[in-house]
Amino acid sequence: MAAASISPEVTTPPAPTSGGILICLPAMPVDQIDVAVEHLREAFAGQAVSFAGTSGADSLQYVTPRPQLGWVLGAGDYAAAAGLLQQQQPDVVLLLGADATTLPASSLRALVDMVRTGVDLALPRYPLGPHDGLVSSALLYPLTRTLFTTDIRFPLPVDAALSARMLSRLAALANRAIGPAGTESLIWPVAEASVAGFQVRQVEMPARTLPPPADGDLNSLLAAVAGSFFADVEAKATYWQRGRVMTAASAATSDQSFPSFDTAETASMLEAFQLASNNLMELWALVLPPQTLLAVKKLSRLPAGQFTMDASLWARIVYDFALAFHARSLNRGHLLGAMTPLYLAWAASYIHVVGDSSERAARQIESIAQAFEREKPYFVSRWRWPDRFNP
Repeated sequence: MAAASISPEVTTPPAPTSGGILICLPAMPVDQIDVAVEHLREAFAGQAVSFAGTSGADSLQYVTPRPQLGWVLGAGDYAAAAGLLQQQQPDVVLLLGADATTLPASSLRALVDMVRTGVDLALPRYPLGPHDGLVSSALLYPLTRTLFTTDIRFPLPVDAALSARMLSRLAALANRAIGPAGTESLIWPVAEASVAGFQVRQVEMPARTLPPPADGDLNSLLAAVAGSFFADVEAKATYWQRGRVMTAASAATSDQSFPSFDTAETASMLEAFQLASNNLMELWALVLPPQTLLAVKKLSRLPAGQFTMDASLWARIVYDFALAFHARSLNRGHLLGAMTPLYLAWAASYIHVVGDSSERAARQIESIAQAFEREKPYFVSRWRWPDRFNP
């Protein structure tokens, strides 16, 4: 499939209508509740606003405590918010993550106003440094853009504004995702909106304090994120196998100055990849076709100063792991763990290419997304006829 041509949309949305807003806050200490509520009341002065949270404070409706991922919105957040829909019947539901009071009032209003123009899901686009959000740049953004034809830079949100029907749809998924022990998996709202034919837009935001994952271990984090996304891709296979056209456009990333990258960090990434290439090649051979495996072997022999991973090679590696996840050709835990050193190789290559330039980073991220689009026919063919492509 040819890469989609993307150009920024310039539209003048209709004036938003007035109506009720349900604002759902994350769990936070009681002494922070008043500060958050005051900030939000000022942001939406003159509008009908109701609040929900998990603190049991007098100013909030009490919501039964539920599992929260914290660093992104999770299944429990969507399920709990949807439980209030019949009581409130709001026009817009605003789900906010930790430290959301760092967002200015104008940004919060922009999210809500976008939904009031008829959009079902409005997500922030935060400015990040060229080395930030690499998992999104490597996996989530290009896969979402290619398979679900929606150009949303950060498809796993920390904050979101939703229509009632969007929230109800996500809650139906969430109730199945929360296990009996209170565990929950990630929910992918952009993919779900695309399948439902709902409108999704992103809103440019200023820098925000983003909460870090509770588990800082890269192996665990990448396995959780990639595994959840691969499972969602598997569930929606009948949708993304059809040819589709891009439905939204991203604004260009602004050029900013950031500190130089840490060469010691990339050296440790490459060291981990080269060590894994000595120990995991037999396992990788169960996942990667011979041509891809040969390219990986050649990469492992390159000196650090010459190390670059071609974007098309990375796209095929990701697709191959998604296919192995679907085929259950080996234990999924082992599979996802074996992907981490390859991701580190990609990350080291990316950092070498972009340096400390956000302009180069934007071009590289676009190049990666286009590579995923070019390689989609390969993914579709192997998904439909796996026996023709057995490694």
